[in-house]
Amino acid sequence: MPRPEPRPQPAPPKPAPPKPAPPRPAPARPAPAKPAPARPAPEAPRHAEHAPGRATPAPTPPHKAPQGGNRIGKDFLAGVPSTSNPGTSRTPPAQTAGPDVRASLGMALSRQIKPHWLGPSGVDVDKLVTVVAWNLNPDGSLAGKPVVVSQSGITDANRAQARRHAELAIRAVELAAPFDLPPQYYNSWKRVSAFRFDWKLSQ
Repeated sequence: MPRPEPRPQPAPPKPAPPKPAPPRPAPARPAPAKPAPARPAPEAPRHAEHAPGRATPAPTPPHKAPQGGNRIGKDFLAGVPSTSNPGTSRTPPAQTAGPDVRASLGMALSRQIKPHWLGPSGVDVDKLVTVVAWNLNPDGSLAGKPVVVSQSGITDANRAQARRHAELAIRAVELAAPFDLPPQYYNSWKRVSAFRFDWKLSQ
């Protein structure tokens, strides 16, 4: 008896091809870093008024006025403005006249007037005191005629010589001019408001 032919079996199904993997997203780029805010420069340390451990400097002792008689009165600078009108002065900038400067100016005036002063002779003339005032130009020359401000020490014995005493005082100022004085202090000596003439000036 013939054998039955085997039935052909169907081929097994082909496996489905693998699905392609989905593309990976590109990595996000990091955001650029923000620049750090600039830090303010540290302030320089302030120096203390007195550093610790340092001794405070001793104050400078005041200068004493030059020795010698000052023949100008306390009102030597009377009537002198502290500053001059701008644009009108041709002299160097004015400087403040302190006690030393005032004393030096008085001595300079006395030194230049003394050779031209000789009071009258007679009884009690050594008691006479004539105070004279005058104005000066920047070059030291007289700006007008000197005038007698006051006169003291008049007695019956010297009354006749008092007028002569005043005339000789004015004459001495006129002969001494022009005066040689520091131009930077012109505002201090352009007006000599009280200069004493007595017998001591001729010694």
